[in-house]
Amino acid sequence: PARCAAATVYDSADGRAILFGGTSGEAFLNDTWAYDPVANTWTDLTPAGTLPSIRVGHAMVYDPAGATVIMFGGRSEDGFFNDTWVYETAANTWSLVETAGDAPTERYGHSMVYEPASGRAIITGGWDGNVYLSSTWAYDPQAKSWTSLDTSDDVPPPRAGHSVVYDSGNSRLVL
Repeated sequence: PARCAAATVYDSADGRAILFGGTSGEAFLNDTWAYDPVANTWTDLTPAGTLPSIRVGHAMVYDPAGATVIMFGGRSEDGFFNDTWVYETAANTWSLVETAGDAPTERYGHSMVYEPASGRAIITGGWDGNVYLSSTWAYDPQAKSWTSLDTSDDVPPPRAGHSVVYDSGNSRLVL
């Protein structure tokens, strides 16, 4: 169905886009879809097992090393999330990750990129329902842990609804 505030990534191993959640305008969603650009078709993947709760404003990246989708945060009508989920493309399952140590605060409207050199997912910014955030965190899928990347140097002003890309030639994020 039509929607907004969903997240989509490109699954380079299978040559398709993976979409999760969002809102139809009438309800928040927690469905998982795949788009095949060659066949120009959408498929409802209907993953087995436990699914992430309904949400909007979450962020996702594709981890080619693990052939997985990593998702963080978002919100529902009941509040904001700071949970980490992994979608295993081959098994067609979602799993809640029990992360070690501190995790980023709950947030919505943040951006997330995959850093191939380190194999980490990096989030920045967002909104927690009270204030806009400027914090930056890295998720290591091997260690299943988050690390704050905040520094005392220049930090971008707090924001949400922004975009970030990874510049592999210079090993940096461009906001």
